[in-house]
Amino acid sequence: MAGQQIENAQNMTTSSPMQPLMVATGRPRVANFAANTVKGLSVCQIVIGAFLVILGIASCIIPCAVRHIGTPIWCGLYIHVTGFIGLLASNKETKGTIIASMVCSIIAAVLAGTVLLVISVLIILVEEDWEYGDIVSTTTHCVE
Repeated sequence: MAGQQIENAQNMTTSSPMQPLMVATGRPRVANFAANTVKGLSVCQIVIGAFLVILGIASCIIPCAVRHIGTPIWCGLYIHVTGFIGLLASNKETKGTIIASMVCSIIAAVLAGTVLLVISVLIILVEEDWEYGDIVSTTTHCVE
């Protein structure tokens, strides 16, 4: 009896934490995968992507210095697609979908940081004669 318990304990310690588990459908699942966390991140990415696309369309309508680039639209679409890949990964939980979700999320983060930096520098260089009064008069003109 004691020998069997020791053997069971040894078998439990030799298993890898990332070892695929088989579910009822026959698909391998990755143990210790936080599906709820990925699902929450994916929903945030979908909402942020949609918000960026809406703001990108608005920036094309309202005159601004860098509206011809359309950065919020194409970045928003990429972040939106990344969110859907994350939802797929949280539902399927296979190694391939998890890796795809992680890679797309990392690329989206690097893309967002780079675009934020580049667009900020472009706006500073293009709008060098900007004054607070200019923006106030522009916004009151748009409201009227």
